[in-house]
Amino acid sequence: MAKILIKNGRVWDGESFFDADVFVDGTTVSKIAPNIECEANFVFDAKGMIVSAGLVDAHTHLRGISCDKYGTQAEMSCFPFGVTAAADGGASKGDKAFLESFMLKTLVFVAANIKNNQPDFTNAQRLMDVYGDRMVGIKSYFDSGTGEIENITPLGKICEFAHKHGLVVMVHCTNSPIALSE
Repeated sequence: MAKILIKNGRVWDGESFFDADVFVDGTTVSKIAPNIECEANFVFDAKGMIVSAGLVDAHTHLRGISCDKYGTQAEMSCFPFGVTAAADGGASKGDKAFLESFMLKTLVFVAANIKNNQPDFTNAQRLMDVYGDRMVGIKSYFDSGTGEIENITPLGKICEFAHKHGLVVMVHCTNSPIALSE
């Protein structure tokens, strides 16, 4: 495995910026410190640049209303901004082959619809089989314009379902029918 030394960068650790070098040994960042001196297969001078882990765009529509509509690859709208992984927020069609066509690492959220104040997991359950480990969460439109929502009950059931399956929940709540404090 290659040993890579990134010198003179402005490092972002997720909380703050600081000037440092970064040494990567194979697939592991093994040292972050000023003025690292060690043997490396490749040395890159990052003076004037930001060094960070790949960023994740947690809500991207990779089809229908974005990249494919305008004839561009998803990577073109992500890589220039440091985004190396995207969670497709519109993965309702069950097209795993489409997601696998990208160089970009793709994960998916699938919708749990709410009708008569009850979540419907039929489609989510089907897509769990399609996407397998690419499915990371349930997307809920907790919005007075998209469902028949009377109280917080359906969102609680969606969270229970997600927890049971090791998934997270993404909630659209632009026009929430209940107070967001609930």
